[in-house]
Amino acid sequence: MRRVFVDHGEAYGNLGDEAMLLNALRRLTSSLGPCHFVIPRESSRPLPQLDDFVVEHVPSPFLFFERTAGILDRYRGLLARTRLPVPDGGLRAKVAFARLAWRGVRLGTWRDDYGLREAMRAIRQCDVFYGVGAADFNDFNAFGAAYKCWLYRMVRPFVPIVAVSAQGFGPLQNAELKVLMAGAFDDVDLLGFRDHAFSEQFTRGLGPLQCRTRITGDEAFSLDPAGQVARDAYLAETGLAPGESFIAVHWRSTDYTQDTDHLFPRVAKLWDMAAQRSGLRLVFFPMSYDIHSRHDDACCQAIGSIMKLPDRLLMAPISHDVGLIKAAIGASRFTFGLSYHVHVFGLSQGIPALILFSGDYYRFKSDGLVAFYGGVNRAVNIGSPAGVEDARAAIEAMLAQESGARAAIGTTNKELAQDNDWILGEISARLGGVRR
Repeated sequence: MRRVFVDHGEAYGNLGDEAMLLNALRRLTSSLGPCHFVIPRESSRPLPQLDDFVVEHVPSPFLFFERTAGILDRYRGLLARTRLPVPDGGLRAKVAFARLAWRGVRLGTWRDDYGLREAMRAIRQCDVFYGVGAADFNDFNAFGAAYKCWLYRMVRPFVPIVAVSAQGFGPLQNAELKVLMAGAFDDVDLLGFRDHAFSEQFTRGLGPLQCRTRITGDEAFSLDPAGQVARDAYLAETGLAPGESFIAVHWRSTDYTQDTDHLFPRVAKLWDMAAQRSGLRLVFFPMSYDIHSRHDDACCQAIGSIMKLPDRLLMAPISHDVGLIKAAIGASRFTFGLSYHVHVFGLSQGIPALILFSGDYYRFKSDGLVAFYGGVNRAVNIGSPAGVEDARAAIEAMLAQESGARAAIGTTNKELAQDNDWILGEISARLGGVRR
């Protein structure tokens, strides 16, 4: 049985992140045979149901990284009161200090309050380190990105294969982070990108790297949807009639760089417009149920309360079954809203997408997704002065060209499917094929 350390980032109460984690475990099992998965935990916050897999939980190395970086900052604060030189407190200094602390734990000279030894023992026994796809590398999450760079370099001596799958980058202007990434990716064997172009182009600009790279699309692209019977029963719970057409909608109270409550009136206006112009009802799909990504059901209620046509808005029951949510979204006419994975779920099943976003973090995610498909699939910055008018025009274009868009999406999906399992094939080949 292969042992795989799975770095899942923050799949806590967010169905998109959970979909990536679950599908990664499924795909690794399909490619490598039965696996013993080692999955880090940062806290008791929710993770998806993992009973279908053999899973061992260990403390997350992030807890140790966070602690040691904090110690360096406190040390700098003490020195600032003296005449002694103050060491650099930037990202590179934090990573270097954490690397020294890691060596101290190995040698028994550093106090280990956060379970790093336990995590290291598990890592040493693994055949593969597998980073699940995410949007980890960006200026807004520079500390988290620095952690990833530290982690990849720390596991390198202990694991035969280091693979980082379906990553999304940007925006990235932080010079320190670029240096860290260049060093870290030299210690990675395989690196996949989930966006159309930016991540690959950015990585090439870091200089000649040893890792092999490819654009693979999203980790949840091939997630299996639930069956039709379960899907139809779930949609009936929303209040839809059997076979009734609808538009799948979503919004969230944060774009991870700012609160988005001030945009609720714009969203309400556009949902009214979409319902009126299409004659369809709207079904809101809650995609998060924890404080990390806010509670989406409350967001739906708030926007519905200021719509002029609130009776046209329905909310799907909260469900943690990502296959069921994907199947239900796949029955929609098109997707319209914020969540990246609402659109991944739709597009991967041939459903057109109109993405509404605010801020550069979601701009990179949204543009990187719709660029695969083009046509009437659009990403619109709702926070811009022309955002509402641009979105209105996108709705009109979608309603006029929807059928042609579906055919084009199907063609793109066939192309994406050819590379979606690239990393898994490479891992399997390097390990000598499937072990049953």
